[in-house]
Amino acid sequence: MRILAVPFCAFWVSCSGGTGLGLDLLDDTSGGGASGFRIVKVDPYFGPTDGGTAVTITVQGLEGAAQVWFGNAERDVTQVSADQILVTSPYLGFESSVDIRIATAAGEDTWAEGFTYTDGAAPDPPDTGDGGGDSGDPPDTSNPVNPTGKTAALAELSLLQVACPDCFGMTTNMQVYANVGFHNPVSQSWIDWMPAVGTCQKDLTPSGLSVTYEDVGEYVYLNSGSRSIALRKSNGSSGTVYQSSGLTETDYVRTASFDLSVPTDPGKEAVGAVYTPQGWNTVEPFELLYTQLSSAFSANIRKQNAQFSWSPSGGSGTFLILVQVYSPNGAAYLGSVMCRGNDNGSMTVPFAQLQSYPTGALLAISLYRYQIENATLPGSGHSIEGIASLGVMGTGVLR
Repeated sequence: MRILAVPFCAFWVSCSGGTGLGLDLLDDTSGGGASGFRIVKVDPYFGPTDGGTAVTITVQGLEGAAQVWFGNAERDVTQVSADQILVTSPYLGFESSVDIRIATAAGEDTWAEGFTYTDGAAPDPPDTGDGGGDSGDPPDTSNPVNPTGKTAALAELSLLQVACPDCFGMTTNMQVYANVGFHNPVSQSWIDWMPAVGTCQKDLTPSGLSVTYEDVGEYVYLNSGSRSIALRKSNGSSGTVYQSSGLTETDYVRTASFDLSVPTDPGKEAVGAVYTPQGWNTVEPFELLYTQLSSAFSANIRKQNAQFSWSPSGGSGTFLILVQVYSPNGAAYLGSVMCRGNDNGSMTVPFAQLQSYPTGALLAISLYRYQIENATLPGSGHSIEGIASLGVMGTGVLR
């Protein structure tokens, strides 16, 4: 049996979906801390993809309690001497490098690609530079104007894994896309249509803002370390937007900060325009992730207690669950429920949201981590709203 489901697309362009499970990497470097505060050494600078490596970080100017991130995964910290702290590397799941970022009352510094996950031979040491790694020149943010509080741009980066492509008539299980648009300043947010945190709503329709887009040249870029996503302009009825093509899972760097580069107008560039969330190791019910048509729709989702859980949890963004409901034979679309909550590892869809649907209804269930950032455009003081999502879509049956 095959049903037709459209992967959830939150914003203003058409999308298809796509993502990989598991933690990924880093954010862009700041190139050194203030007042002499800087990372001096990371030892060891590599470890297995399963995590669990005890890492000693030597920090010049270390004062008081420290916060440490591998990418955007925050770690518990033990101070072992006046200038050294000890942390444990988190799970990643595949070979790659992540930034190490440290913040204290004395300052903040990031060592770009400071720790490498590898299950093979030792990699080359990271570039030390002046105490932090150097992944290229970030946009110039000197002498910024005062923030206006208005939004004048949107950047999206999304990755969705479709657990059973055949169930939905799709040819691939991984879909990744990026979009950027500059527009007239507005006071609204691109996510105003979503449910408030801690609530669920039925039959929501994603809706964008009523804006006019601006042409800023042929290309814009989203950059994270040595990785760069080129987005080419596409002209539509509301003006020019910028879209990627042919992206793969490797383009979506998890737990990473992406800077926006606009070659024709530095005043529209932004450091940290998009910050991608971490992935997860487990999703329950695990039957959601069955990939074969013959074993799909095995997850029993009960009207009375439709509970979903995931790990790891604790990200700084929010978590979305979208349940799309179809008739028991898959021929008719009956409606949807969207719930939004904190990333605390568990969420229950209330009985009141599901009771009206027939027992045996087929379900397309999408779980999303959402990370929302607001960076200031130095030329105007307006904001760019950066929205990164990481999700998986599976199947179930209503009981």
